[in-house]
Amino acid sequence: MTSLLLALLAAGPADAICSIQNPNAGSWRTATAVVPKSAPNAQELAQREARAKLLARLCNEADCSSLEPSIYDWKAGASADSLCAGAAIEEKDFATWQRRRDVATTEFQTALTGAVSKLAERLKAAAKKGPPLVIITEVLDDGSLGGTRSRWGRLALEAALHDAQVDLASERAAGSAGRLRASIETIDASRSEFQVSLELGDRVIPGPRLSFAADIAPKGRRATRALDRDPRVRLSVDTKNGDLCDGMTTKLWLETDRKRCVVVLDAWADEALLTFPNSQHPSCFVSGRVAVNGEKTFKVVALPGVDEERYVAIAVDRLEQLPVPLQAMVKGAPKTESCRLSERQRELLDAPVPQGVARSEYRFRLMTSGPACEGIERLEPAERQAYADSLGELAACP
Repeated sequence: MTSLLLALLAAGPADAICSIQNPNAGSWRTATAVVPKSAPNAQELAQREARAKLLARLCNEADCSSLEPSIYDWKAGASADSLCAGAAIEEKDFATWQRRRDVATTEFQTALTGAVSKLAERLKAAAKKGPPLVIITEVLDDGSLGGTRSRWGRLALEAALHDAQVDLASERAAGSAGRLRASIETIDASRSEFQVSLELGDRVIPGPRLSFAADIAPKGRRATRALDRDPRVRLSVDTKNGDLCDGMTTKLWLETDRKRCVVVLDAWADEALLTFPNSQHPSCFVSGRVAVNGEKTFKVVALPGVDEERYVAIAVDRLEQLPVPLQAMVKGAPKTESCRLSERQRELLDAPVPQGVARSEYRFRLMTSGPACEGIERLEPAERQAYADSLGELAACP
């Protein structure tokens, strides 16, 4: 490593107080970061930022954790008011990492194509006439819809369908014979699993659970609890090909197998709301499929520090069957879009429900950049702040 020389520029603007000079051209990949000396733990912060820059250049949205041990931290220097740090990786180490990932990606895609091909045989047998068609209903990432790993899984599934000569329909059409859904589950820091299932009418035909190296995909995380999905009450949200992007306009849908009283709670970070019933639908009783906010659409807004949002639907035949706190909310809810849950009321989100009560949970993650979000206009900072302020002004739930 002595061939990697870090030179300090004695003067100049903050973004030029350090540079990395390498006498062996092409043998290193590098990045630098500059932070004010006044920042807490300034040198450590600069080193973290330099590593993050380098990792972002090397592996884009992929899980970079397996590459980190090959990256070196280097102090680069300082000016009167700034500190600089550098990060570097030897080209041969990066090439070795790339080759291993390429092999792992090929192995996974081959296994997924094989699994889809076997399911396609069932699909072709069920097709009445013409080529079989499928729609991909969802790709869940550790129980949540959306996000970069969910999108990665959808693209892998689309490629496998193409190789298996099965046509993909964007929506259910005449002649379509099946619905595909997939799930990705984090097993540990190095391994994850992928499973695709085929729905034919009332039958669900699961494919094998395919293990793959976690770092061939964007980073995932283990779910904190299993995803409850009771067929008696279902939640869904309109998406753009399975993706949810900051700034997107969408609708949340609620569907029941028959007339039921339903309460829907919306939660993120430490906040939670009663979102149904509301002023658009003041009765808790639902029959069939309804939009939670009526004719209104709502804009998806990414809030700082929040990467996942949860909707929990609790359904009963009679209002009196709801847990007592929920009964109070429904009977005394203000005639507004929603009300804010107290800390004690938020415990209802994870509380077990009595026998006979249906509970379904729907979780999603947002994307803020990338091809999936092209053409979607994000909120201006002032609009985002106004949205956050409006949440703070909501009435407390009874």
